[in-house]
Formats: sequence, C-alpha cells, structure tokens
Amino acid sequence: MLLIPLLIALTGCGKKKHYVAPPPELEAPSNLTAIAISYKQINLSWQDNSDMEEGFRVCCKIGEKQYEIVDTLPANTTSFEHYNLQPLTKYTYYVQVYWGEEYANSKEVSLMTPDPIEILDSYIYGYSNTGLMLVATVRNYAFERCKVKLRATFYDTDGIEYDSCTQTPILAAGEIRRVEFLTYKLDFPYFSVMPTYSIEILEAEILY
Repeated sequence: MLLIPLLIALTGCGKKKHYVAPPPELEAPSNLTAIAISYKQINLSWQDNSDMEEGFRVCCKIGEKQYEIVDTLPANTTSFEHYNLQPLTKYTYYVQVYWGEEYANSKEVSLMTPDPIEILDSYIYGYSNTGLMLVATVRNYAFERCKVKLRATFYDTDGIEYDSCTQTPILAAGEIRRVEFLTYKLDFPYFSVMPTYSIEILEAEILY
C-alpha cells in the first residue's frame, strides 16, 4: 500500500500540468504609406515586422474626429484598400499589430482625397456699370452625383481685392455646368485693367 502514493508522485497522475506559451514580442508595423487612388479610395501598405501575430487592425479618423477601427485583417497582411470615401476630406491612419491583448502601433499617415470635378474654363465679363461677374464651367468626372462649393479670389496690383463663394447644383455623373460667382464690386470704367483671379474647390460631397 505504501507504493501507491509513491507511484502517483513519480508519474504525476494526480494532476496534469498546463503550459501557456508567453506572448510574442510584437514589433510595430513600419513604412506605412497611403496613396489616393481616386476621390473615393485610398490604398494603404506597410511592412510586417513581427514573426508571430494574430492579425492587424486598420484604424482611421476623418478630419479631427476620433479614431475608429475600419477593418481587422489576418496575420501577414501588408496592404488594405479603403473604399467609399468622400472627396476633399483628410483621412489619417495607423495600423495596429496584435496578439491577444498585446499590440503595437505604426506611425500615423494622413492624406487628402482629391476633388471629383474639373474646371474647364472661366472668364470675367462686365455685369453692370458698377461690377463684374465671374463665370466658370465645371465638369463632374465622378461616376456618382455630386455637389461642390468653390471660391474665387480676385487680385489687382495692390493685392487681394475680394473673394466670393458659390455652390454648384447637384451634378449628374459626367455633367458639365456653368456656375456664376457673385458680382465683384468696384468702380471700374470698361477700359480699366481687369483683375486677375484664382478659383479653388473648398468642399465636395458625393451623393451615392
């Protein structure tokens, strides 16, 4: 009878031992790059520096909003395509490698999506005896409807004279439309030198 406890002690039959592997040492992804493929798509790529991980999380914030996880990817992934974005919008990303509760974050990268319209031409003409009108022709090259806000800034030899904003109506895909800016007021006889100007696109919204 004395041999039974001794055998149990020697063979370990009383308890089974469980071994838990320590978590791997995670190294943050590096060389995170972002490329705007179009007004609604950004492609990300990075270098995987960890030998073992469960996967990756792609984190994104729009403008000054809080970060959100936009996708969770399997181990060994080194790229991600982000779709259905808005034009002229700043997107900031980082990529997180994780294993259980352990994680490491890449550096951030930011990118602005391009606009969905192009300005085909523009010109100034005398609107009345006291003002000028700027007309611009724009084309929506997006595959969806969109509307856009534009700003014109007028200059003369003394610097900036006046700026004026206008908004397009809803433009169908491929539509070409003339838009007018509010009258630029000045005391001008028709023989006066016309001001120079620049036009920039301030905001754009895709209407799916």
